[in-house]
Amino acid sequence: MKIITFNIRGLGGRVKRRNLREMIQKERVQLLCLQETKTREITEAMCKSFWGEDDYEWRAIPAVNTAGGLLCIWRKEAFQCCSVFEGSSYLGLEGIWLDDGSRVIFVNVYMPCIQAQKELIWNELVEMKNCSQVQMWCVLGDFNCIRRAEERVNVDVSNNNRTREMTQFNRFISQMELEEVPIIGKKYTWYKPNGRVKSRLDRIFVTKECLLEWSNISQKVMKRSVSDHCPILLQSKMVDWGPKPFRSLDCWIQDNQFHTVVEDAWRRMSIQGWGAYVLQQKLKQLKITLKEWNAKDFKSQKMEERRVVEEMNKLDIIEEERSLTEVEISRKCELLQLFWDAAIRNESIWCQKSRSQWIKEGDMNTKFFHLMVKWRSRKNEIKGLFIDDQWVEEPKVVKNNALSYFENRFQEQSIVRPKLDGAHFKTISSSQNEMLVAVFGEVEIKEAVWDCGCMYKILSKILANRMKKVLPSVIDERQSAFIEGRNIMQSVLIVNETIHEAKVKKKEGIFFKVDFEKAYDSVNWSYLLYLLQRMGFCSKWGRGIRQGDPLAPFLFLVAAEGLTAMVREAVKKNIFKPMVVGNNKVNISIVQYADDTMIFGEGSIQNVVVIKAIMRCFELISGLKVNFIKSKFGAIGLEDQVLERFAQLLNCKLLKLPFNYLGLPIGANPRRKVTWIPVVEKIKKRLSNWKGKVLSMAGRVQLINSVLTSLPLYYLSFYKIPKGVCSEISRLQRQFLWGSNQGSKKMAWIKWQKITVAKEKGGLNIKDINLFNKALLAKWRWCLFHNPEALWVKLLCSKYGGFQNLCAQKALQNDSIWWKDLIMVCGGLESEGWFDRQVEWKVNRGSAVRFWLDNWVEQVTLAAKFPSLFASSEQKHHVISEMGEWVEGVWKWRFWWSEQTDGMFSVKEAYNVIESETRPEEEGSLFKQIWSIKAPPKALIFLWRLVNRGIPSVDILKRRNLILDEQQSICVLCNKVEETVSHLFCNCQEVDNIWKSLLNWINCPSPLPQEVEHHFNFIPAPLSSSIQIQAWRTLWLATTRTVWMNRNKGRFEGVTFNLENTLREITCTSWQWMRLLNKQFTTPFAQWLCNPGQCLLSLHV
Repeated sequence: MKIITFNIRGLGGRVKRRNLREMIQKERVQLLCLQETKTREITEAMCKSFWGEDDYEWRAIPAVNTAGGLLCIWRKEAFQCCSVFEGSSYLGLEGIWLDDGSRVIFVNVYMPCIQAQKELIWNELVEMKNCSQVQMWCVLGDFNCIRRAEERVNVDVSNNNRTREMTQFNRFISQMELEEVPIIGKKYTWYKPNGRVKSRLDRIFVTKECLLEWSNISQKVMKRSVSDHCPILLQSKMVDWGPKPFRSLDCWIQDNQFHTVVEDAWRRMSIQGWGAYVLQQKLKQLKITLKEWNAKDFKSQKMEERRVVEEMNKLDIIEEERSLTEVEISRKCELLQLFWDAAIRNESIWCQKSRSQWIKEGDMNTKFFHLMVKWRSRKNEIKGLFIDDQWVEEPKVVKNNALSYFENRFQEQSIVRPKLDGAHFKTISSSQNEMLVAVFGEVEIKEAVWDCGCMYKILSKILANRMKKVLPSVIDERQSAFIEGRNIMQSVLIVNETIHEAKVKKKEGIFFKVDFEKAYDSVNWSYLLYLLQRMGFCSKWGRGIRQGDPLAPFLFLVAAEGLTAMVREAVKKNIFKPMVVGNNKVNISIVQYADDTMIFGEGSIQNVVVIKAIMRCFELISGLKVNFIKSKFGAIGLEDQVLERFAQLLNCKLLKLPFNYLGLPIGANPRRKVTWIPVVEKIKKRLSNWKGKVLSMAGRVQLINSVLTSLPLYYLSFYKIPKGVCSEISRLQRQFLWGSNQGSKKMAWIKWQKITVAKEKGGLNIKDINLFNKALLAKWRWCLFHNPEALWVKLLCSKYGGFQNLCAQKALQNDSIWWKDLIMVCGGLESEGWFDRQVEWKVNRGSAVRFWLDNWVEQVTLAAKFPSLFASSEQKHHVISEMGEWVEGVWKWRFWWSEQTDGMFSVKEAYNVIESETRPEEEGSLFKQIWSIKAPPKALIFLWRLVNRGIPSVDILKRRNLILDEQQSICVLCNKVEETVSHLFCNCQEVDNIWKSLLNWINCPSPLPQEVEHHFNFIPAPLSSSIQIQAWRTLWLATTRTVWMNRNKGRFEGVTFNLENTLREITCTSWQWMRLLNKQFTTPFAQWLCNPGQCLLSLHV
């Protein structure tokens, strides 16, 4: 496939037509879409002058005077056009792409500059797409619009009109259910003649169906020549990059032959040598054996699957003409079992290939898995490389250049490097050294084996587990990465509060954001070994260390400690003056999270010179190269001219507030919606419309939970979310759950407040974002008390008084927004008090526990228990140690979270506490039983909707004024009475016959309850064991869901209800579910089909 879109900015000149002809012939273009032809009349001769061959067809929209104009021209052998549609700024072709026979619509667009006109055209195209039966759409051309601010350079995109334009454009893409094809080459497609202004205006979008049909497609931005726009080439081609790595499939383990193949192959091998070598060689041989088995026996099952489907279809055709014989019925049962085994296996394969860990198997979301596999393949594929400014796609050339690049990258110049002899380092103790070199224990070997995915990492994992135990004693508190008790948020907090201090108190300060070039690849080994020696590690720890294994992050911390030591010494010798924060004058000179480094200091030329000197010296000593061009320098309280002079001295760019550090905006106002735009946009992207269409509702629930857990969690752990942003994210989740998009609104059948509670209380376990945010922020208060020696705690104590003032005071005007919000969420006086109600005090010496205001006696504060005494006391805020002491002089106290047996705080328990205080408790026994049923998630979601009256039955539709015609209200199964939930699943004569048949299977004829909830709870008397009850509930759910499916067929397709066929469908469905999800269920399908009742009664634990 070769398709080019090109805004040529006029087709009249000979030079442009000649250039166009050369491009078409060179690329062997199959379809060409031109914009801005600026020609009022396109002729056959003009088309032939640049196409160059006779085998073509074309369609055009003439320009208005010399403005606009569109032209599409294609090879007859590639595309067969069936119809054409057009508008003022688009030209559409519907036809057949002859390479694969797929029906596709191409839309060539040239959008006007006026926003109102764009929106009219977008609405036209969306309406056409919604009305079209064709699934494959390709929309390409000049959209005169950008999707994100970074797609336009040297143009102000912050004003409201620009923001609205981007929002509307992204909404159009979402409504059209389009995906942007991966791009190769330049970032921008339009350049102003002076070269200063550039934008990405030209694009190619396709629907998900195109991504499935056209493998390995990409859009390549070609060289600009006769226009200020670049041509874009859409191409699809298969490239052989050589053998693929070995990957084992989970479904192999379920195959009966797998264990035999592995055992036989392992026993046949006879390899001599030491243990690790033997293991390596045996695994190597085993891979070859499994590959051969997979190619010969396992893949042959695909042919068997096709044969099974064909034979089943033949039996279905015979059954339409006559009744099947006993032999044919038995054969059909065997085929059905083979078919479902194959379906389960295929789902497992595609689920594993898609790497979608958040979604459960068993829902048959196979189309989604296919799409994710294609997406991952396109994302990870190397299309080619730019080599000496030339785009190269030849695999051999690309491989050789990649090899050459990394060989050069990992070579090091042989130079004499200075040592850090003048710096001081902490050292590990002799007992720690003994622990590091002790013989490996069985427990730590087992832990390392379970944590590693490949054999060679096992030893490194054991060493890493040991090393992380001693690093806290030698790594400076300013480093927060990979060390127990420290985390990334602590670095963010220190940077945020330091910047705030300088702004509020109008201090002159500077900050330097360091960018290391290829940090993990550039550390000099001699330097690293030298630091290990200085820190007291014994000589054994200098042998065999390697890069790219579990030890690498910890070794880098050792390397980075050299920079911290240099800054520390500069401060100690009064050469470098750090920022001073708070009343206690906490020095903040350097903050690190692995290689992400910020340096702070007073706003003086001396500090800037010292920073540059330290960076240059560190380069020479460590081998780590500072990329000054990518590093950034900022200041507070300095004039712009001074700031620019300092930045020039460091040869780096300016850094202005707000700026991103470790993924969070520093200096931004978290109470403004604009701060949260990146989070909202990422959620929109992840919860895209096409995913909602190819996922079941259960899959959508899991994706919502996955997105909430990963994307906004980082922001929610640090900032209090504004109500408007919270509502926006909840709206996106709600719309995605019920299948709405930005163009159409779907019915929300159950209240969102009900959905965002735990499953056992009747919800779907989707977290309420506001409550979740509070629980996450509350962890700061807990850690503030328990980590008094941490740098971030010292900083907060210096600025605000720390834990005591968080509990006792209201926020002050000059406090940071972060501190104000923390007080509001879980502080003492301004919060709702939920946190204090959940904590108790276990006394140590009483120096941290307030006598009157903390819960340390019973479950209430002494101030609340004795209000009169509290009112007359002059020591309202004093701690216990100031009020006296026990006779023996020692009290044992500590902060205690009452909801946990170990007294430790957890976000999960905090969320449950807030939820229970803000929402009434509901009876949850019914829902606990529902979610324990062994059935696919989509079936459980159906049952959840049923008991919550969230299905579109007639009585519920009437309640919502969606059915007014009485004729539509009659039950389609019995055609006698009005359809209600109770009637449809319990009282209907046809359904009652189904339930009687099920009870007769187990010889238990008895009356059944008439309400769904009681009907569900009814257990027939012969069933006593847990597995029998579990199987009955699965059978009950299979019955109700089959009834609902048959009801829909009768109401919307006119299919007449048939008792025998329905019972057979229930039998097949229930066996499939139990076989898939219940390991204790081993009954063959033929036996279950012939006598399900006897099989049910024969089940035992």
